[in-house]
Amino acid sequence: MRDKKTVLKNGLIILIFFALSCIFMSSFIEINKFNVVSDSSFHLTRANEIYQNLKQGSLFTFIATHTFNHTGVANFLFYPTVFLYPLALLRFIFNPITSIYIWVGMFLFLTLVIAFYSMLDFSKSYFRSFIFALIYALVPYHLYLGIWNGVYGEYVAYTFIPLVFLGLYHVLWGNKDKWLILSMGMTLLCFSHILSVYIATFLCIVLFLCKVLTQKLPAKRLINLLKSVFVTVLLAGWEFVPFLTDYLGQNIEAPRKQFYFLHSFDDLVNGSLQNTCGGGYCLWPDLRNYPNCHTIYWNYIYKKF
Repeated sequence: MRDKKTVLKNGLIILIFFALSCIFMSSFIEINKFNVVSDSSFHLTRANEIYQNLKQGSLFTFIATHTFNHTGVANFLFYPTVFLYPLALLRFIFNPITSIYIWVGMFLFLTLVIAFYSMLDFSKSYFRSFIFALIYALVPYHLYLGIWNGVYGEYVAYTFIPLVFLGLYHVLWGNKDKWLILSMGMTLLCFSHILSVYIATFLCIVLFLCKVLTQKLPAKRLINLLKSVFVTVLLAGWEFVPFLTDYLGQNIEAPRKQFYFLHSFDDLVNGSLQNTCGGGYCLWPDLRNYPNCHTIYWNYIYKKF
């Protein structure tokens, strides 16, 4: 970064990523509509609970007292919430729809930047890194997670996956002194999406075994790998303590798989007569059979969020 030309090149690339993210999300902000499905409703309700608590001066959220029908649901103890705080803070400035899309755009920008510099560290090629960042961040599945289906845990975790595998590469094959990258990547995954942590850990174990079975692993690399695991546990351990103490062995039951929206008063009446939870339900992968269950416009989400 001491080289002026390198500084300008990096600045230009970051500016392109920022402009691309702004242009991409501005069209959705202008439309001022948002699709609500079961996943997005769940995460936005959690963000709303954090927002309501912040308004009352409470920094940490453990149970839901304003949302989830005031049932005191404790998913905040068992599901990462760190990256929902920026969304809740944006709600103090912007309306709900704008807040959501700005937050999604922020992570789109971060995904572009992290993917670019991860590949640059690995390949030393600006062109290759730039193309990789565009493909990785703008692949339809990633946009589907963030814009259409609202799977925000996985959407956020997607941002930090390149750090995990860059860090593992350095620990096993590259610069062994960069082992902290693996710790940072795994910790950020822990703050995003637990299932992604399981999958990434499994893949790291597989790659580690492949390395051990095919090549000799120097003691220094093994020590750095253990150091990376230890630092990750220290940084993310506070998040798993409530899970171990308040979930395991406490006979907590999971909710029903179906997710219901009441679209009209008829749904309420018919559901009462049939002794069911609601008329229009969404059960993946059958969303396509219920087109009305996942298109609810901004006035609905404004009231909820």
